[in-house]
Amino acid sequence: MAGLLKRALDPSATSAGGNERGSTVAAIRHPIITDQSQQGGNQSPATPATTTTSSTLESSSDYIPANSQQDKESAKMNREIQAIQQDRKRRIDLAKQAAQEPEHIRSRYGPILPNQDLNQTLDAIEPGYTQDLITFQPPENGSLASISTEHIGKRVAFTARIHTSRPLSSRLVFFLFRHQIDTIQGVLHFEQDRISTHMVKWAERLPSESIVHITGNVQAPRDSSNHSKVHSATIQDVEIRVESIHVLTRAKDLRFHVYSAEISAKAHAQRIKEERQQDAIGDGITKHEDEDGEDDDYAQDDNEDEEDDDVPDMQSRSISVADSSRSTTTTITSSSRSKSIQHISLRTRLANRIIDLRTPATLSIFRLQSALCTAFRAYLSDEKRAFLEIHTPKLQAGATESGSEVFRVDYFGRTAFLAQSPQLAKQMAISGDFGRVYEIGPVFRAENSNTHRHLTEYTGLDIEMTINRDYHEVMHMIDNTLKYMFTHIYTTHRRELDVVQASFPHEDLVWLEETPVLRFDQAVKMLTDSGWTDTDGRPLKEDEDLGTRDEIRLGQLVKEKYKTDYYIIDKFPASARPFYAMPDKDDPKWTNSFDFFLRGQEILTGGQRIHQLKKLEKAMERNGVEPSDMAEYCEAFQFGAPPHGGAGIGLERLLMLLLQLGDIRNASLFPRDPQSLPAKPPKTSLRYPEASTLHPPWQRAAVENEDPIAEFDEELDEDEVEGMVRQGDGLESAAAAAGGTNDTSQQTKMLGQLQPLGKLIANFGQSTSTALFDDRYRIWRHAETGAAVSYVPIEKYAIIVGNPLCDDSQYPRVMRHFLAWLERETRLRPIWILVDGTVEKILGEQYGWCTLSCVAEERASTLTNPSFHDAEVQRRVRHAEREGVTIFDIPMGGEEIPADVVRECEEGMRIWLGGRKGKQAHLTQLNPWRDREHRFYSFARDARGRIVAMVVLAMLSKAQGYQVKYALDWDGAPSGTIEAITLHAIKAAASLGAQTITFGAGATPAIEAGHNIGKLHTAALRRTYKSIVASRGLARKTAFRAKMGADDSAPGDRLWIAYPKGGLGARGIKALLAFCGDPKDEGSSEEDEEEEGDLESGTGTKFPLALGIGKRKTTRDERTEMDGSQRQLQAEKEVSKKLEDEASGKKQIVHSTQSASAPGAGVEKEDTKDEGDVTSDKARRRSAASGNGGGKKRLSGLLNSVFHRQHGHGHGHGHGPTHGGERTTAA
Repeated sequence: MAGLLKRALDPSATSAGGNERGSTVAAIRHPIITDQSQQGGNQSPATPATTTTSSTLESSSDYIPANSQQDKESAKMNREIQAIQQDRKRRIDLAKQAAQEPEHIRSRYGPILPNQDLNQTLDAIEPGYTQDLITFQPPENGSLASISTEHIGKRVAFTARIHTSRPLSSRLVFFLFRHQIDTIQGVLHFEQDRISTHMVKWAERLPSESIVHITGNVQAPRDSSNHSKVHSATIQDVEIRVESIHVLTRAKDLRFHVYSAEISAKAHAQRIKEERQQDAIGDGITKHEDEDGEDDDYAQDDNEDEEDDDVPDMQSRSISVADSSRSTTTTITSSSRSKSIQHISLRTRLANRIIDLRTPATLSIFRLQSALCTAFRAYLSDEKRAFLEIHTPKLQAGATESGSEVFRVDYFGRTAFLAQSPQLAKQMAISGDFGRVYEIGPVFRAENSNTHRHLTEYTGLDIEMTINRDYHEVMHMIDNTLKYMFTHIYTTHRRELDVVQASFPHEDLVWLEETPVLRFDQAVKMLTDSGWTDTDGRPLKEDEDLGTRDEIRLGQLVKEKYKTDYYIIDKFPASARPFYAMPDKDDPKWTNSFDFFLRGQEILTGGQRIHQLKKLEKAMERNGVEPSDMAEYCEAFQFGAPPHGGAGIGLERLLMLLLQLGDIRNASLFPRDPQSLPAKPPKTSLRYPEASTLHPPWQRAAVENEDPIAEFDEELDEDEVEGMVRQGDGLESAAAAAGGTNDTSQQTKMLGQLQPLGKLIANFGQSTSTALFDDRYRIWRHAETGAAVSYVPIEKYAIIVGNPLCDDSQYPRVMRHFLAWLERETRLRPIWILVDGTVEKILGEQYGWCTLSCVAEERASTLTNPSFHDAEVQRRVRHAEREGVTIFDIPMGGEEIPADVVRECEEGMRIWLGGRKGKQAHLTQLNPWRDREHRFYSFARDARGRIVAMVVLAMLSKAQGYQVKYALDWDGAPSGTIEAITLHAIKAAASLGAQTITFGAGATPAIEAGHNIGKLHTAALRRTYKSIVASRGLARKTAFRAKMGADDSAPGDRLWIAYPKGGLGARGIKALLAFCGDPKDEGSSEEDEEEEGDLESGTGTKFPLALGIGKRKTTRDERTEMDGSQRQLQAEKEVSKKLEDEASGKKQIVHSTQSASAPGAGVEKEDTKDEGDVTSDKARRRSAASGNGGGKKRLSGLLNSVFHRQHGHGHGHGHGPTHGGERTTAA
């Protein structure tokens, strides 16, 4: 409740985007901190780490910052706590100040409580205030559009959303208020004894999309240039001088603004218009590619394009409504303007559908959809046509037409099907003498078609009618119905059509009084005569149905010849029709059936049905349909049915083609396609329920310790809290208690309630999570849940690693708050790596980020592992046993590891560190003793009692099992030792209840594009990656992991890299390389800057493998003179120098930490430079093999650095340690 009260009294903490900050992440109970939680008895005092935005709780026993750094950071943490307290106190004081204003001023603004009488509040402004109000409340009292120049000088009232706002000073703010598709400008400015400055400040911080009640005077717009129109509003001749503003509902956590989406859509439409003028688009589909070829929101035929500007996809700080002269237009007038606006993709809009539905274009689309249905009903229900509306069942005992495209459902233990059309029920109604029927209802198709024109659930407009003379009666009835529908919307909904055209540019539909009707064979001949062929270059056949590309081309030919967008094809071949289609009486090769086409694509299929039972049963048999499965249907014809026919129209496809929306999902309220309703993994119990993020510790503590405001309902909305404070309803003392004093003891105590990091990893962690204890990681904690997100700041980037440590249902909220905090407090550009598909989908769809994958978890079964029976593995294990190798364990939470064991292991690792070769890619440093409480240790001794190998298992979430964090042996280990101890650890994991273990992530054979990367861009990435895989053998599993049964083929094991559009340029890739780099390879920053400039200009021929931390590079000759110990000493000195620089306030560059990879086991040494800065021949060959062009060079440099590592796994003599997953999961 303290957090709720603070947010309620802090308007700036509740906005989205620029003037909206979302539910604040700056901790009320806990400041934003980096947390290395205490584990077991290995606790040490909290020691803040160096960062301008964070404080640190560090538990590592081998990392002790300098005293000066500790004192400095402790003081900084105290200042941050005091700043939070002072800010809270200031907000409370402001609320109290508002409460002390005269009632006639205080009543003009603020939240309206659920049971509060708004009219009573308004009448407190002045007696009889509401009597003179002209209220606009649709539909009874008109909408915003009803406000006109006739109302100038009159006081009006209305309810609307805040479309956007712009403060010009502390005493003046402009608003755009929106109700559905209407917008009007409002002006709020200070007036002595009427409008207070506090009211202006309060109002300007209200988040966009909040619902407010407004009263004010209508006036003509005024500006310095005497312009008389407000171009940014739909109501341009008047504006509102705001007298009161009250919040009914406050919006929170917007992923994008409706205003931004509207401007984005118009800019996108402008680009399409320009490209059409250049003949970039020639078909009937709204489709184009930008310069990066990103046109592929959906797998096959999606038509959304994506920008790739070199700016992060962050929400804008503010959006102008009026400039200083108070005359602004939002019209997009140039291509340079349209290209500078970030496009909001279809995936992002659908993932935030509620916000998208509020945009004028989308709202207009569904008004037009409603109008089509209204016209359909009106025409058919007219007395002259006498159709009867029916409602058919959607659960059926058998498949309507075939069993391949139906959804099967369980019906009380029996199999039932969702109707793929109302066809059979309509025919049965005709047999029941209904005469003429129609239906508007859902249709289900189990087609796994991920295209721009298919849905698995859509709305069907179906008709069925008896035939008196000829089936063309049906065709003409449908033709007249459709033309009535077209006429209706073009005559009654012109405004909605114009709004849609502004975002989806298209020409008005053209149709003729007499619709052209072509026979199917005539249509095929028209295509053939134009030189059209099928995809194999062969002429089209008369007995095969037309494909989509054939239909589009035919539409172009018909438009050229007949000057119409609407036409009919009659007499389809029997091979292209279902079993119930009536054959032509003269030639059974053809049927009495037809299709209707709109803008070159089919919108309707219909025709005459077989109504004689014997003919129907024979047709069923010919088409593989068992009559007994459709007994109820056949029975209707046994009793005698009249000749009849009908058709079905797909409403969404009709609307898509009519308005040229480009994708059918734009025409569906909540579209369902094969990607909808993703499977959710079963919930597993937590290893540590007390460390839950769903029920964090302080929630229990608040109740147990009698929080001063715990008596109030935790469900109270923040506006309710503020309203209660303003009305003096007993919360003032609670507010004072929540505000606190300068005493930091209470805040410090709250810090101790955070869930320990080790327990969060054991509850929610993946293999990447176990690296979080390393010194370079910053751990952000979410104030409301305690969730943790790890990142490493490098230059201007934040490399964010792995999923958030919290329940997966909390991912959207935690990620939203973290990204908002990251932008607001650090200004770092995010690159999120090694996340699973759940997080990738959130980033790709809700935020519009680009995603790709070239790594996957390599898992092995603990129960059916093939290595248990592998002859070679077992032979090596037996050899180790004969050599006298014995294995002993130290389980999790067991006895302390003996000092002599630690000493022997550290000596082995020290020798390896001194003798290792080559550059390494990694996520973690070599420190097996951290988080002792959640580690399982296995050690191997040789016949002389020396420790020669060790395996460390790290506890992950129950769903993830355990990770082989370290598997290593060192010089002198008998052959087979590493296999023996690893198999032993796998079986130990099985005894701990794990069904699988992970060795971490490794390179996949092919790169896979995820969201918002277009076809052309994807193809280039795949070609480049394929060449690297071929030349470097990246796709080969390490021999060791393969022998241990590791596999990465499961779709759920894919790990993803995500970044905002334009967020992975040359600098972003360099940041990734620095993150994955090795401290002993870090060089001078001057050369890096020089090289980066070359890359950005497209002329670079070399790429650094790590960012430098020193001013001088160690030369090759100097490195040659160093032995292993000297090299280790050099690395330690560099790290020490970095820490000294951090403590003294110099620019921080996060150092990389060592990976463990054996020297000599297939390691190809990376590029080195001599003193003349000349790359070796091998380096030049590698550069040439990477492909031509700046983009390929960057990708090649990244992938080579990330994945170029040894492919042995530390087995056999002289092999060094291997970091299970961490050394292979840097991408």
